[in-house]
Amino acid sequence: MSSAVTTIPTGETNQPHTILFSVTTETVKRFEGYRDLKVTDIRDKGQLAAVHTARMELVKARTTVDKIRKEMNEDHNREIKNNNEKAKGLLSLFEPIELHLKNEEERAESDLEAERVAAKNKLLNDRKAAMAEVVGEFKDILAAYPDDYLSSVSASVFDPLLMTLRVQAAGYRQQAEQMRIANEAAAKAAADKAESEAKAESLRLKQQAIEDQKRKDDQEALDLAKAAFEKQQADRDARIAQENADRMEREAVQRAADQAKLDAQTAELNRKYEEIAAERRKYEAEMMRLAREADERVRLRLEADAKAEEEERLRLKAENDALVAKAEAAVAESMRPDIEKLCAWITAIENFADAELPDVSLLSDSLMAELHSDLAGCVDAMRGRLT
Repeated sequence: MSSAVTTIPTGETNQPHTILFSVTTETVKRFEGYRDLKVTDIRDKGQLAAVHTARMELVKARTTVDKIRKEMNEDHNREIKNNNEKAKGLLSLFEPIELHLKNEEERAESDLEAERVAAKNKLLNDRKAAMAEVVGEFKDILAAYPDDYLSSVSASVFDPLLMTLRVQAAGYRQQAEQMRIANEAAAKAAADKAESEAKAESLRLKQQAIEDQKRKDDQEALDLAKAAFEKQQADRDARIAQENADRMEREAVQRAADQAKLDAQTAELNRKYEEIAAERRKYEAEMMRLAREADERVRLRLEADAKAEEEERLRLKAENDALVAKAEAAVAESMRPDIEKLCAWITAIENFADAELPDVSLLSDSLMAELHSDLAGCVDAMRGRLT
């Protein structure tokens, strides 16, 4: 283990005391300079790396000092107390600096996490505001989309969703407007009918009053002239009867004309209502078609994204396989001279196995054949290892 000699003044004597702690006075001064390190920009990777590197250097120095202290205590028991005091003096310098750097790292990480959470919340609020602006008064539609989904879904999915909500809300608004128009038309028809009936009833009452007054006047005139003008009374009665018949006929014709006009107005209102209902059915069919087209566009986009990802995966796999094959070929090429030498050695063994067998007794002849077969098998196995 290599160590540098550090001269550290003690509080017990005016003479410098040297201890092997692998830390120079220049190193201590450099560590003192780390007190000024701060993370002023949490996105600056250079500042974060500088703080982390400085803290790791202090950690290494601190652990090295502590390790050497223990080794020196084992080798120099008589100086344990003095060594501990010197080591604690160094540690008291390192630990606050290390704690400061650690706090800076933790603060930077905390600020980054806070920014990530704020960005996620802002995205959620922006999307909810955009959806609320699109649906307007039909806010019940938004209950189907929870916050976790809105904050995690990608823009390629959210934008078509927003367009679908816009079309859906527009459909609801047009449907509500059509219902309002239909209700107003029905209310107007009912009001017109009621007004016509009221006019007819008023006309009937007026006519009844006229008739009552007429009969009263006629009766008074008849009573006054009855005694002296019987013949004139008979003629007048006939004339009055004819006038009444003509008048009632005219009234009947007028009532028939009023009823025909009322029936025509009712038929016209019914026709307009049917036209509105037909337009509403046509609009609902168009909304269903637009919704299906939007769903189809989303499905095609998702399929295209999946296909592109699969093509990229296959391309990367092909590149990796090519690199592996190239590396294996390079390894095989580098081993070729050794393999050729081993093949020559195996050939020599094979030639030795093919040499003339020694003359042995009949008792050892089968053993010789087995040994020859074993040798040939070994040669084949060695050749198989090299191919």
